[in-house]
Parts: sequence; structure tokens; C-alpha cells
Amino acid sequence: MNLIPTKKLLAMTYGIAIICLFVGLLAYRQNALNEIDLETKLLQADQASQDTAPALAELKAYVASHMHTSTTISLTNTYSKSVAEYNASVTPPPADQATADLYAAAQAACNSRASSVTQANCVRDYVDSRKVSTPDAQPTATPKAVPKATDFTYNLVSPWWSFDLAGIFLALGLITFVISIGLTIQLFRAPKRSSL
Repeated sequence: MNLIPTKKLLAMTYGIAIICLFVGLLAYRQNALNEIDLETKLLQADQASQDTAPALAELKAYVASHMHTSTTISLTNTYSKSVAEYNASVTPPPADQATADLYAAAQAACNSRASSVTQANCVRDYVDSRKVSTPDAQPTATPKAVPKATDFTYNLVSPWWSFDLAGIFLALGLITFVISIGLTIQLFRAPKRSSL
């Protein structure tokens, strides 16, 4: 039985390898385009002050199961809203003129702070350090934690290979290419046939 590969078989295996690699690269690129669409959908929900949890869950699931989809995304509007809620919770409405004057002085003293979180912390510390306690004052609730920008930033990392269209065709293309190289080596090592 003749096990020496022919040039026709060799051309066919290289052709299959090239087609598989081409389809795999197209699917690889489509993964990135789909990720961009999902990221845009999430950012639009964030800008419209809508619930971002479903869009974020969809993006996380897609990135976790597709190659070439890593991204870092910051939900700046959601963060700003959280900081505003925090600022509102730390700045209670003034009960009397002395308290109103104290908060006004705190706002004036802390107005030059760069970020809203730093400014809110400054106002809280200013008021706490100058507040006059009254004997009938109610104990205050434990203050909420200051929102951190890192809690609203997501670094999503995709796998280096995934069992999706891109991963399957790239793997098939590489395997077929390696087989083609093996057949090429075998063809050139085969003894030459004599024409006698």
C-alpha cells in the first residue's frame, strides 16, 4: 500500500488549513465587534441613568466565553450618582441658623477640593470638628462608606482560547496546517520513483 502523500492531497490540506484560519480570523474579529456593541449598550444605560446590572451581566458573560473581547469599562454616571447620594446623606438639612451657618462655612472652606468625594469628606470632618453637642441630641446612624471609583470600574478579561466559532476554526486551521507540514516533509523524504 502506497502511503506517500500526493501533491493533490498536499494542496487540499493546505487549502483546508487556509480556509479554516480565514474563517477563524473573521469570527475572531466578529467577537470584538460584538463586545463593542455590548459595551456601548452598557454605557448608554449608564448615561441614561438606567439599571446597568442586566447589561453588565450580559457583557461579563460574553467576555468570559469569547476570545479577543477583553475590556475595561467605567460607569462614570452611576459613580457620580452614588457620590451625589452619599453627599446628600452626609449633609443633613440644617435644623437651626447655627447649624446652617456651620454647613455654609464648611462648604466655603472645602470648596477648593478637587473631587466631590474629597469635598464631602472635608465637609463631614469640618462639621464634626466644630459641632456643638446638645444633651438631647439623638445619636446619629453609622455613616455610609464613601463610594470608590474602583467599585464602578470593571476589568473584564477574555480567555486566550474559547470553544466558540473563532476558537474552533482557528484550532482546526492550526491542526490542519501542522498536518500539511508533516505531509510536505513526508513527500520530500519519500524515495524518488523511477520511470523505468
